[in-house]
Amino acid sequence: MKAKNKTLRAAVLLCVCLIGIVALILISMQKPGRPRNGLGKSFEYDLSEFTRTDPHLLKWAETARIGLTLAEPRALAIGSDAALYVAGDNAVVVYDTDGRQRGSIDVQAAAACLAVDPEGTLYLGIRDHVEVYDSGGKWMAAWRSLGAKAELTSIAADTGFVYAADAGNGVVVCYDKRGRETNRIGGPDPTDKAGRFVIPSPYFDVAAVGNDTVWVVNPGRRELILFSALGRRLVHWGKTAMSIDGFSGCCNPTHIAYRANGSLVTSEKGLARVKVLGAAGELRAVVAGPESFGTETVVMDLAVDSRDRIFVLDPDEKAVRIFSAKSEPKEKRERAEGAAPKGRR
Repeated sequence: MKAKNKTLRAAVLLCVCLIGIVALILISMQKPGRPRNGLGKSFEYDLSEFTRTDPHLLKWAETARIGLTLAEPRALAIGSDAALYVAGDNAVVVYDTDGRQRGSIDVQAAAACLAVDPEGTLYLGIRDHVEVYDSGGKWMAAWRSLGAKAELTSIAADTGFVYAADAGNGVVVCYDKRGRETNRIGGPDPTDKAGRFVIPSPYFDVAAVGNDTVWVVNPGRRELILFSALGRRLVHWGKTAMSIDGFSGCCNPTHIAYRANGSLVTSEKGLARVKVLGAAGELRAVVAGPESFGTETVVMDLAVDSRDRIFVLDPDEKAVRIFSAKSEPKEKRERAEGAAPKGRR
């Protein structure tokens, strides 16, 4: 029996040696620089062409930056009184939009998202529920929990409603200002594929428009949908593409903000970029491309102030970066307005 075991071990050892020799021969036959998977360069995952932004599309420029003292800044919002609120750690720090700190609000737990309504009331999303503070930073209420699965990732507010995006349950919960639930948008109904949100990771954003309507990101389908507060779909669009006019990856855009002219600002992870899109989804401009951000930049919450400046939360830089529209040359402006340039009348 021992002799047989020795013979078997010797045979196995010989087979292993032969396989190793064959593998070395095959590797040595490959041409220098050729991928060892044998698929050729056409199968390499090269993102370099998408990390450089066409300068003609960059119609915004960074004009200011607010340094933050928060260790983990997570969300921002701008109030009608031109106050900038930044949530992180266990606090909300308040600045004016030129960067001067006004004060801070201590909160019991870190807020993942926040919103300010036109009256100055502050709404914080703290995992499974909403907490409310008045314009002076005084705690007012904690609304009821949305359950163990809840994970609030975005809040928006207008004069009539508060909209809370719950990525855990896959719904947008609509509240009145007293915290009473009035409706849910989306849900797990398997028969309503058009009304379901696909949320592969905790990025699920909303932006209030006014007139009881709200933009909602359907991140897994890379689309944006305009809903009424009653849940009726009014508009929807989106393009899945690596190119600058589309959204790529498992779940983009990660954040959105509404501008007074009806266009939307979007931010993306993976290929970190901020863009301005029209109400029908057409690309209007690039605010900042991948070359403007670190390779690990993910969370880029957004806000727009009354001067139409775009505020971008950059957690890697521990800063709020402020972008303003570039001024067009006077001749180009006159042409766009239908007037003949001077000297050519």
